[in-house]
Amino acid sequence: MHKILRDKRLWITLILLVPALIQFFPILYMVSLSFKQGVEVFAFPPTVFPNSLKFDNYEAALKAAPVGRLFNSLVQATAITLLQVFTAILAALPRWRARSLQAKTVSRRSLLP
Repeated sequence: MHKILRDKRLWITLILLVPALIQFFPILYMVSLSFKQGVEVFAFPPTVFPNSLKFDNYEAALKAAPVGRLFNSLVQATAITLLQVFTAILAALPRWRARSLQAKTVSRRSLLP
């Protein structure tokens, strides 16, 4: 019985792996394009992996883009997210305590005759 379940799980995993790889391929291709030079990007037939890793594209992008604005947005987004998580925890605390007290009360009642 366990072998049948194990085989079934294996087949389900393999079947689900195919769409996962199909969805992952564009991300892999996009990252590999970022390491290619201009001539290699437009080459036919296209290649998935670059011939050599070049970080010049990242250097040019950081020089062209205003990094200060990006840092400001990152700080603001992080602060907002942390405050929202903190507020959600504070809102959930009374509900959690009520369930905890209710569970203790039920267990104590079950001990009484």
